[in-house]
Amino acid sequence: IDYPEYASKYKSLAHTHDSHGKDGSGTLSVFSMADLQVFAKLAYFNKLDSGTFVAFLATNDSTKYALTINNKQKLIDLFFNYINASLTTTNALKFSQSRIKVESLFKKYFDKDNPDAKLKVNSNDAETDLKEFLNFMGEADLGITLFESTDNFNSFKKVDVKNNTVEREPCN
Repeated sequence: IDYPEYASKYKSLAHTHDSHGKDGSGTLSVFSMADLQVFAKLAYFNKLDSGTFVAFLATNDSTKYALTINNKQKLIDLFFNYINASLTTTNALKFSQSRIKVESLFKKYFDKDNPDAKLKVNSNDAETDLKEFLNFMGEADLGITLFESTDNFNSFKKVDVKNNTVEREPCN
């Protein structure tokens, strides 16, 4: 996601994952780790209103999602090494823990060079992608909530995974 750094505070961001992607290899049917890193960076620099912020995503796979942040510190802590390039004696442990956890989660869920990664670009199974993304959210303890949306983004269902099954709870 490219965003203007001069914005005061974002209330929402919307973007797409097209069929091509930045490097031509395709895109995911869910939010990417890079998307989440942007939200964490915005939260760290106090550039989003975490009480009302909503990120929207529409994908080439016909999936539509909204994401809210209910604990911005968890999101910031996970991506601390990405956000804070300055390694100091004060933040060394936090920096290292963040790097190790992000690298492990990335390899397990997002790494396109890992044939066993749970999420694949250009996947033909959006339901499995959603389930694995929800598993990732739980394992990462991101402090976010995910909603599935209708095509026109006027109706939402909160999505979660329980017993390896996606559960949907209508919100409006």
